[in-house]
Amino acid sequence: MSAVQRYGRGLFAVALVAACGSERAQDGGSEPGAPSPGERPSEAAPTGWQGLPGERLGPLPAAASAQTTRFVTSDACTSCHAAGTSAALRDAKGRDVSPASLWRGSMMALAARDPYYLAVLEHELAAHPSGRDTVLRTCTRCHAPAANVELAAEGAVLDFASLTAATTSNAVVGRDGVTCTLCHQIRSEGLGTPGSFTGGYVVGDDRRIYGPHEAPLTMPMQQQVGYVPTGSAHVTESGLCGSCHTVVTHALDKTGAASGPAFLEQGPFVEWSVSDFAKAGGQSCQGCHVPTTDDDGAAIATVIATRPPNRLSPRSPIGRHTFAGANAMMLRVLAAERTWAGYAPAASELLAQADRAEASLRSAARVFLAAVSHDGGALAFRVRVENLTGHKLPTGYPSRRMWLHVKVLDDGGAVRFESGAHRGGRIVDEAGNVLDRLGATFAHRTTIATAREVQVWEALPIDAQGRVARTLLDATGVAKDDRLLPRGFDAADARATLARAVGVENDPDFGSTDDVDVRVAGAPAKGRIEIALLYQTIRPAELELLAEHPGPAALRFLDMIGSNAMEPLVIARTTAEIP
Repeated sequence: MSAVQRYGRGLFAVALVAACGSERAQDGGSEPGAPSPGERPSEAAPTGWQGLPGERLGPLPAAASAQTTRFVTSDACTSCHAAGTSAALRDAKGRDVSPASLWRGSMMALAARDPYYLAVLEHELAAHPSGRDTVLRTCTRCHAPAANVELAAEGAVLDFASLTAATTSNAVVGRDGVTCTLCHQIRSEGLGTPGSFTGGYVVGDDRRIYGPHEAPLTMPMQQQVGYVPTGSAHVTESGLCGSCHTVVTHALDKTGAASGPAFLEQGPFVEWSVSDFAKAGGQSCQGCHVPTTDDDGAAIATVIATRPPNRLSPRSPIGRHTFAGANAMMLRVLAAERTWAGYAPAASELLAQADRAEASLRSAARVFLAAVSHDGGALAFRVRVENLTGHKLPTGYPSRRMWLHVKVLDDGGAVRFESGAHRGGRIVDEAGNVLDRLGATFAHRTTIATAREVQVWEALPIDAQGRVARTLLDATGVAKDDRLLPRGFDAADARATLARAVGVENDPDFGSTDDVDVRVAGAPAKGRIEIALLYQTIRPAELELLAEHPGPAALRFLDMIGSNAMEPLVIARTTAEIP
């Protein structure tokens, strides 16, 4: 089947106006939160982004079994490391804690089938045709790593057509995402050091599968899949995660050569490494994302394979491979697009992981409201937001943002003031005018007094000319990075060089907490204050960029995104009565 299908235009074709929320720097500088110079604000927020004309990327090949020199697809591991009907690989209450079952509903398993990733990869390739091999090597190293490793050994790269349509063994193991035999074959040397970043992990050729338990029984795995299970503590250490969750890139010039300065595309590991969480008594990446406790907080001890159970004894610790992150939105989209994505398990597995991601997000921050008073006819109060995670909030890919939604209501429930209102995934003012169109900038704020003043925590990549970076391989720095720091973040540590905050120089209280003073003129004497901290996986401006010259993958992804998918998630809230 062709990788591209013709999409019928039907009765309408909607022009893409945006999709998630974003604010970017622009030449000349617009008023914070205001439309770009020379543009009229839209009369209302858009409600959808589907229907642009053009070819669509067809369904991805369904998951299948494959074996290469170093790797096998995850189904080979599932035969022993999924609970199924067995009593093994369950917690004390009988709940499935098997690595294969939990992993397959995660974004790790879907890393190469993620439609946003495919759309961005397509966009980078179109923008940098002379840098094709650099783009492919960089972007498949962590999203389709097994194929990348095998082909790199041959001096080749996994091209876009193979990733999305081929059925060769390399393509099949590539589409298996961050698969079992990739992570568990990564060797310990160099992990956590700059040489291991941007996918600089090392996979051996001795077919050793590393796990946290000493003296494993080797015979079953050797007979079943030809690997030798080997105990090694490095699989429980954050450096393992840091190899792909610290991505340093350099802008490509017109010849495709990497010519720009080092740019931290994402850096959860670096952020963690210079925080209190990396110190003695802290928390590793796995401690949160591969927890060794069950849903009740009890330590897990179980037989770790379903065969041969009569020769195995319970082991502990057992990490639940939930990999709960922040991308609940994409998991819910993929639950509705399983056929296109070639994903065989039930939608319920993806929805369960989406629920875990949302629960993780809701544990990521706290919001406090203090110093509520009437001052010269105005209502004044202070909002404090606290980051509870071991990295920046939000962290990871720089399409993510969170913002403060402030409402003041009178005693009859009518809204008298609102900052951070949203509609269809866009930030709007009191009249419904979109504030976050491509090119607008939300400056870091210490005070809010109008509906057009909104505090947004985000990173905004820019190119060498100081303009919005059209692709991440144009990026040379950031116009703003006011994402909340983890507790104890040491900006003086050399490791933090690329991860320091930008644009907060006039905010002395900024750190793992951030205070915003709100002043509302003409506020009611009695009523209620409502504060919500909102999170969004993808800003609208990111999709505006994709829609400027969309390829088949971008068009297919934009069709998947509806206004409901783009609605922000409330991750923390608080209220108070007006005294």
